[in-house]
Amino acid sequence: MTSSFRSQSPWVVESRGAWSVIAFRPAGPAYINHRDMEQLDALLLDLESDGCRAVVLTGEDDAFIQHADLEDLEAMVAGQAASGDPHAWIRVCKRLDRGPMLSVAAVNGECGGGGLEIALTCSLRIASANARFSFPEAALGLVPAVASHRAIAELSEARVLDLLLTGRVLSAGEALDWGLVSRVCSASSLIDNASNLVEAVIALDPEVVEGIRGLVREGRNPATLDVMKTQGRLWSDLVHRDTGLARLREAIGSGRGSLTRNDRGWD
Repeated sequence: MTSSFRSQSPWVVESRGAWSVIAFRPAGPAYINHRDMEQLDALLLDLESDGCRAVVLTGEDDAFIQHADLEDLEAMVAGQAASGDPHAWIRVCKRLDRGPMLSVAAVNGECGGGGLEIALTCSLRIASANARFSFPEAALGLVPAVASHRAIAELSEARVLDLLLTGRVLSAGEALDWGLVSRVCSASSLIDNASNLVEAVIALDPEVVEGIRGLVREGRNPATLDVMKTQGRLWSDLVHRDTGLARLREAIGSGRGSLTRNDRGWD
């Protein structure tokens, strides 16, 4: 396999005083790889060290994060070097969920696979009217490995099965109705709405904010931890089957760059 991992950081940080916007702006398609996650992990750690109160994660134009880079998965299954440390995914999701900074996903455009997993680990999620959400992994013979447990915890059994099994693409309105996001606004006002949300929260007593976040985490189903372990184990079992590498190479070779396209008949 010939590696085409990008060498430059796709992350753009804009300080807003007590909080920051982190935008994912890769030179090409909005696929996120292990190195990107390592860089995001380092950025979040630096912001935490600087006393940043909150971060807003967003994308650019019509994509938040389309999905994880399939070339990384291919490299891992083939026993070759990937772009970076795959454990960075876990570290980033833990920081977004349990770290000292409030995390807000401002979802613009396409948000699929690993991108949706990242969004689901944020404390708050809002979306532009053109946002679209999906888990396309089943078509590759996989399951979401990092944060499918959040969808399982937040959705009814029928809805989460629909989302995970069919690759269904949800509109912003459907995501709002299903509870995946709490607010929908125009694309042009997305960052302004995220700014208003963050400013309202960080104006509160920090101990109150962290207390409420901790209370909500404690209220999760105790079985969630078991689901987290199972999702990772299931992903590993599936991807390392004899057919796993062939499926990934077929997807990469056929140019299925946007696995979250609405090509299954849903509007």
